[in-house]
Amino acid sequence: MRITVTLLMLLVLLLSNTFAQDYTQLNLPEGAVARLGKGSLNEIRYSPDGTRLAVATSIGIWIYDTTTYQEVALFAGHADTVLSIAFSPDGEVLASGGGDGAVQLWDTKTGKSKRTLTGHEGGVTSMMFSPDGETLASGSMDETVRLWNTKSDYDNFMIGRHGGIITSVAFGPDGRLAVGGMDGILRLWEVDKRAAKKSRVNWVRTAHLKGVTGVALSPDGVVIATGGWGGTMRMWNAVTGELRMSLTRSGDMVNSIAFSPDGATVASASGGMGDNTVHLWDAVTDELKGTLKGHEDVINSVSFSSDSSVLATGSWDQTVYLWDTVTWTHKWVFRGHRYKVLSLSFSPDGSVLASASGSVEDRMVHLWDAVTGEHKGTFAGHNDLVNSVAFNPMSGVLASGSEDGTVLLWKITD
Repeated sequence: MRITVTLLMLLVLLLSNTFAQDYTQLNLPEGAVARLGKGSLNEIRYSPDGTRLAVATSIGIWIYDTTTYQEVALFAGHADTVLSIAFSPDGEVLASGGGDGAVQLWDTKTGKSKRTLTGHEGGVTSMMFSPDGETLASGSMDETVRLWNTKSDYDNFMIGRHGGIITSVAFGPDGRLAVGGMDGILRLWEVDKRAAKKSRVNWVRTAHLKGVTGVALSPDGVVIATGGWGGTMRMWNAVTGELRMSLTRSGDMVNSIAFSPDGATVASASGGMGDNTVHLWDAVTDELKGTLKGHEDVINSVSFSSDSSVLATGSWDQTVYLWDTVTWTHKWVFRGHRYKVLSLSFSPDGSVLASASGSVEDRMVHLWDAVTGEHKGTFAGHNDLVNSVAFNPMSGVLASGSEDGTVLLWKITD
């Protein structure tokens, strides 16, 4: 495997749309082609077509061309750091949520702000567009959820208030909205895109007494899976709100929930208190398919391959396991990290798995052959823990984000 690399180094150099002198070639790590970007890193998102990478930072959102790896724009306008970003389904609009509570809508073609949406009184922690792109949902530290009509300046409305920070907003394919918060409440909203204030709650459930840590919807929107503190994982009928299944283990919390792309299986990972397992459920019958054991510490990340045939799990025990989703036996155990595995991502064809970790001793991204189990390479260049990796769904370029405020782009070719 031949690996070429472009490095996005986020440096606090500018506070405007003007670009600095050519710092792109200075002191690059071995194998790096260029250094790009400025500001401390909070979130990264690919555009739906994979041609742009948006990087949310303390001074704005940097936009990069994923073919040339050149910065093409800086969207700056928030009075505080940008905490969350989301592309519209057609990629023409980028929404950004700031620590100032403001939501901005940007025209991705012109780079100009379309509108500034105000109403939140705390940082915007989570955002998502509806499938048709006409509605934006946002959750905030002010414990509220708002709906914004992306076509109108007037029809914007707070639809609900929780008793804690909003941890997750997620649209289903039918346009209904699931919302979870640290108050442990799960709400499903019937969104009226013509008049946000007419949106109504389908149902409300006390999902997890100690707080909702994550919400996931099945690909068909029929099932909602939630995880919570106290090691509880539950599945709900998205139409009626009926509790379909509940499992409470001795773990501290459910760290990760994922539906397989074919919608047949939901995996939940827990950890702490000696219970470091992955539970697999049939998303149709609610039956337990299996319990995966092998990790010796908290399981922080679960990820299915695009064809649903392989499940990857990453743990604080510094290992990555690959599991066959037919037999639910582990195919490979990857040992190479020297610190907690924090994030996993499969390449679009499922042939390569990237895993990330980070500490003073280990700030690496590892590549693994998901078919043969071979270790394909180790990427170094970050100066702090690597907390996120994501493959571009169109090109296979891997982005890695770090606490050091950098994003690295790794172009992988055979």
